[in-house]
Amino acid sequence: MHRTIKLALCLGGLFLLGMQPVISQQRVCGTDAIHTEMLQDPRYRQVVDDLEKRYENHMAQPNPHRVSGVVRKIPVVVHFIQSSDLVLVPDAEVHTQIGVLNEDFRKMAGTPGFGLGVDTEYEFCLATIDPNGCPTTGINRVVSPLRAYHEQADGALMKALIQWDPRKYLNIWVPRTIETTSGVGQVIGYATFPSQLSVAPHLDGIVIHSEFFGRNSDPTFYGETAVHEAGHWLGLFHTFQNGCQGNSASTCTSQGDRVCDTPQADEANFGCPGGVNSCTDSPIDYPDQIQNYLDYTDGVCMNMFTQGQKDRMDFFCTSIRTQIWSAANLTATGCDGTVSPGCEPVAEFAADHIIACVGQPVQFTDRSTLSPTSWNWTFTGATPASATTQSPSVVYNAPGLYDVILASSNGLGSDTEFKIGYVTVVEPSPTLLQQGFEGSFVLPPNWLITDNQGLNTWEWVTNASSAGQNSMKVKNFEANNVGEKMSLHSNPFSMANVISGYLTFDHSYKKFDSMTLDGLGVFVSTDCGVTWTQVWSKINPYLATIAGNATTGEWVPTQASHWVSDTVSLDSFAGEPNVKVRFEVTSGGGQSVYLDNINITATLVGAQDPAALGWDFNVAPNPFQDQMRIHYSLQRATAMDFTLTDVHGRLMWQVNTGMQSPGNHQLEVMDHALKNLPSGIYFLKGMGQTGSLTRKLVKLN
Repeated sequence: MHRTIKLALCLGGLFLLGMQPVISQQRVCGTDAIHTEMLQDPRYRQVVDDLEKRYENHMAQPNPHRVSGVVRKIPVVVHFIQSSDLVLVPDAEVHTQIGVLNEDFRKMAGTPGFGLGVDTEYEFCLATIDPNGCPTTGINRVVSPLRAYHEQADGALMKALIQWDPRKYLNIWVPRTIETTSGVGQVIGYATFPSQLSVAPHLDGIVIHSEFFGRNSDPTFYGETAVHEAGHWLGLFHTFQNGCQGNSASTCTSQGDRVCDTPQADEANFGCPGGVNSCTDSPIDYPDQIQNYLDYTDGVCMNMFTQGQKDRMDFFCTSIRTQIWSAANLTATGCDGTVSPGCEPVAEFAADHIIACVGQPVQFTDRSTLSPTSWNWTFTGATPASATTQSPSVVYNAPGLYDVILASSNGLGSDTEFKIGYVTVVEPSPTLLQQGFEGSFVLPPNWLITDNQGLNTWEWVTNASSAGQNSMKVKNFEANNVGEKMSLHSNPFSMANVISGYLTFDHSYKKFDSMTLDGLGVFVSTDCGVTWTQVWSKINPYLATIAGNATTGEWVPTQASHWVSDTVSLDSFAGEPNVKVRFEVTSGGGQSVYLDNINITATLVGAQDPAALGWDFNVAPNPFQDQMRIHYSLQRATAMDFTLTDVHGRLMWQVNTGMQSPGNHQLEVMDHALKNLPSGIYFLKGMGQTGSLTRKLVKLN
């Protein structure tokens, strides 16, 4: 549940972190829980019983040990299940995790894995060839907001997103989190036993919480979570399996952890304890082996597998997991150095803007996989209409919906991606921004949400508003988008005739507590969304519009007093023809943020009819540098007053002509009045006896 206090514990093949004395006897979830549940299936129970009986017979042989020097390699593929395109665990951390596995399983000298145990002679290798024979990094990233926050009970659904043949690859899934509703702790990893490969191959593999994957992920475990789970995957039980059972030579292969040289433990050990002896072993009573990777001690304390554990892993690798380390499979997966001959590409692309302004460049990026070497683009309605470069830029000169086609090729074949109506091209609205989110729509026309495909992003709601019935919100209360940014982009509009103006908007937020850092920012773009300038921001607690905390349910504003209106000056953007506003929530996983009643109020360039005034004027050159001429025509005698102001309304220059006769006149403004003006937008106002006109000017340096 939201805000469940998370304690730490490793239960049934699952590491859980923290206050183990309170909950160390609980048995929930994890590898053991999966195993126990699977035992309800008669087929699975039969496989387990047969294997364990064969294992006992194997260990009863005079010399059950493998010949030293025979190393078995395990091809690995890592599947990140991400809530968005945001990469939380970089590829480099995958390589550190493979390094930790090999240091520990091979007892490498000079590494933390060089401990008291044995070299198990198992190595792990990232696959370089995928199941189709194509090149791979051994790393896949799948965006699935629903499955990234993983409930172990839904393991089959997450694994169904992507799994490579478990007979040929060790599949490691790394969801963003592993959620639990049991209230006993935070699950950070679990695995399947080898026996499941026979009955439920679609579940076979390891799952690791993203915050505990890799050497540098967590300062307590240092990547040892994956080592622990790989031990389960190769057939090992916990050293404390079933407490003090199997504590004699006659029972050690059939009870407890079924390994004779791991002293029995009554329960899991945490931290780095010393002198713990929780069971009485026979014939020699040894203390608990807190250094063993199959206990729950901290990563800095773990440094050993025993010979008996190696023997048990060997048994399962010669009875169940036989294909994965075979010479033929190492060739097929690239773990013997074999290089894939390549495959035909899979075409894919993206644009930096899918809602673009007329005349705005749109940059396309090729995202094709499997190494294309040539590209053929078709851009309906764009200039150019086609391209052969990898990432071209085009311009659309008319409003509309436009198709885009990409054909990616290499020497082995080609693939085509066709996106219908992919780019929407609009002209900036002449009407200044006014949006209350009323009506029966999900999003106003030409508005856009960008959020890295987050699950809890901006949504249109009908149960809260500062005016009318509806508003927009980001549901941070779900805590499934912590650290992500969710942006709501307005339609483009023109401020070409604006002298000065300001933006107002209403927002509502009640903080969850003083620690969660939810935030709201406002940005303005003058190039239709290519670049942005931040003009306003608030973060918890300053974002709060009502006192107190909302901890027991999602915050929903129900009164006018729950809303606050803020004002932002837009004077510096006056005169710009392509303007967009962006509202961006940064989630701290606290409470929902609401937005409503967005309006821009402005002072516009004078639009009186020159014919009615009886006079008119214009300026040349425009843009100007050090001088300009004001040409004006009077239908009757009058005195003219000209003033030049900047976008903030500050007076830069002024002249009064005095009474002048009807006809054409010229006023030259020399460099001494203009040369020190910074470049930018200015407004020249002409005032006569019958009214005024204002012209926008641009100063260049």
